[in-house]
Amino acid sequence: MVVTITHNGYVKRVPIKAYEKQRRGGKGKIAVTTHHDDFIERFFTCNTHDTLLFVTDRGQLHWLKVYRIPEGSRTAKGKAVVNLINLVADEKIQSIIPTTDFSEEKSLVFFTKNGVVKRTNLSEFSNIRSNGVRAIVLDEDDEIVTSAITTQDTKYLMIFTAFGQVIRFEIDKTRTQGRTTRGVRGIKFKDENDYVVD
Repeated sequence: MVVTITHNGYVKRVPIKAYEKQRRGGKGKIAVTTHHDDFIERFFTCNTHDTLLFVTDRGQLHWLKVYRIPEGSRTAKGKAVVNLINLVADEKIQSIIPTTDFSEEKSLVFFTKNGVVKRTNLSEFSNIRSNGVRAIVLDEDDEIVTSAITTQDTKYLMIFTAFGQVIRFEIDKTRTQGRTTRGVRGIKFKDENDYVVD
């Protein structure tokens, strides 16, 4: 399946065979019909039994099996993701991560706006209630910027800030922690108005 998610939160899945190969000079295909103020923000290929992890700005994690996303035609708009997972008012999805399993060898890393980094074993998220679970304890003025799955092959993590700072450090510097913990400081800002962007 090809799963597409738009900026305004519409999601759909389309069989990959709907996007057949084109030769040189092909005009391309319309992948989704959107409103004039909407656009595709993320897309990925996965299998129907894979799981999508939705991480919100408030540190909640929801998951959804790919086969629960309505299948649409290539040009269909899709369904609003808020109808598929339980989000509270003004809660924003910051990361959507496909995974095939919840192996002990994988971990989920969270990065916050104020520079906090937290790593948790992916297996801790293998069984989640319909309204999601708290994945990280956030300070009052903080929020999740992004998150990603790491494997045994991941050696480094990198943090980028709005004012152009970057730091790269070994993943072992962040030990794995439980779901209901805060994490550790990943970067110290040179300017008090700076914040993490990726």
